[in-house]
Amino acid sequence: MASTSHWYAVLLFLGFAALVERLFSTIEPYMDEVFHIPQAQAYCQGGFDVWDPKITTFPGLYLAAFVFLAFPIWLLRAAGVELDYELCSTRALRSLNIIFGVGTLLVMHRIIRRQEPNNAKAAAWALTLSLSPTTWFFLFLFYTDVGGTFFILLAFDLSTPREPHERPTPGRFAAAALACSLSILFRQTNAVWVMFIFGVSCLRDLEGSLRWGPRLSAAPADSAAGPFVVAQLVCLARGLVSDAPRLLFSRGLALLLLPPLGFAYFVAVLNGGFIVVGDHENHSPERPHFAMVMGCSWEVYEGARTNLPLAPTTLIFMLGLLSLFNNGVATRHRFVVRSLGFGNREGPRCCD
Repeated sequence: MASTSHWYAVLLFLGFAALVERLFSTIEPYMDEVFHIPQAQAYCQGGFDVWDPKITTFPGLYLAAFVFLAFPIWLLRAAGVELDYELCSTRALRSLNIIFGVGTLLVMHRIIRRQEPNNAKAAAWALTLSLSPTTWFFLFLFYTDVGGTFFILLAFDLSTPREPHERPTPGRFAAAALACSLSILFRQTNAVWVMFIFGVSCLRDLEGSLRWGPRLSAAPADSAAGPFVVAQLVCLARGLVSDAPRLLFSRGLALLLLPPLGFAYFVAVLNGGFIVVGDHENHSPERPHFAMVMGCSWEVYEGARTNLPLAPTTLIFMLGLLSLFNNGVATRHRFVVRSLGFGNREGPRCCD
């Protein structure tokens, strides 16, 4: 029974989703759906040259709608099968996120199993996270959040060790880089989370090395926590510089840098410095609010207080600094990441 607990979680998830989806089926396009749904329907009809200038994200969501909802129907009709089917209706487009929701639940279960050997408990934890408001609400709307979350968690699963002494192969890093690219196609602010994954992957590799592992994995004395963290930061920086060629090329971690570098090129060269694809007038960068700086500092304090490993503590701080220039748009995924073990297990302090 224990080995099938995650499939029971999937069935429960689908049962809840079926009930709520029926309620949403009669609701007219909501908020940004008035832009997303017509754009996806244009792609489903083969209109790949159609683009609404008010849309701010890459077309990953619309391409997914074409691949999962339209392309199979095209193949059946080409084979002579007559179908009375409204191509990419509002209800069908919304149901796409339920598929990504199931995928997210299964990937979260795989990640949680690294910390929780009991399969039933890991399945219950993954199901609870899947039903959290920051992910559950978007399952029933044609938004980019669920697909973007699925691919970024898949990239994390592929690029980080599943066992304490395991090292992911370059093939896994290549697959993770593909998942990172797809996540950015859904939601470009995922480039920040790709850098988080890159940093965690580098540090996990250093922790497994004979040269840097003992120093990075050591536990601090209660009376010397502050100096110890500084010493570990210095050790981490030295390890990254000293082992950079090995990490980037021999281990294949350079592949994880390709998606964010490609996005940076798009922003700096092709898009006039704007992060959003369209509607630049209403989405221009602004100076960070002081509350963001305080929130970032609180993340680091919480990590240190709960004996969070050095890697996530440092990287959460870097992530917070990067998100300041993004107006903090990446905070939806922070709930999932912290709940998967990168923060206080008592739950998140806040989320937007």
